Amino acid sequence: MSDDPIPNYEGKKLDDETVHVRYRFGDSEMEAEGSEEYVNQHTLLFFSQVRSESSSNTDMPDIEENNMPLSVNSGMSKNTSGNAQIKPQDLLGLYHKMVPSNQREQILVITYFYQMLEGHEYVSLDDFSEAYDILRRVPVETPRNLKSSIRNVVDRSNLLFTPIRGQFALTHKGKEYVEQLPEKEG
Repeated sequence: MSDDPIPNYEGKKLDDETVHVRYRFGDSEMEAEGSEEYVNQHTLLFFSQVRSESSSNTDMPDIEENNMPLSVNSGMSKNTSGNAQIKPQDLLGLYHKMVPSNQREQILVITYFYQMLEGHEYVSLDDFSEAYDILRRVPVETPRNLKSSIRNVVDRSNLLFTPIRGQFALTHKGKEYVEQLPEKEG
């Protein structure tokens, strides 16, 4: 986890074609609404301008660190949470392959499963509950306060974010983190 300041991010998907985001960093603010490509271009321009105005590069997180929300121009499918029944064997297979070592990694692997393998744009609390019900077979214990556990990952890392209230998604950095988890040997 980095001590670099992260811009405040608010965003929402208005419909299948339109995204609305707002970033605040210090005295600078950017708000854009339009296609994912349009919003992504303006977001990158905003970060470039803030970086050039900054007196020190350490004041601004590196754009190359991929702290950008994964749903902005990521090429992911437009499916939203809860639209299809997941296959328990797929989630169990991924979980056994990745072998998360703590609760944060469990939450990230579940989010990765829904977004990367199931094509969901974001993951709801119901999706997490469903996943933990399936993972009881491993056995994996569901956190006592699931919502709080997920919020802790959002608040204490730049690996997961909340695009819409009650919905969660990986950042690019979160996706890379999961893909770099050691795989089970044998």
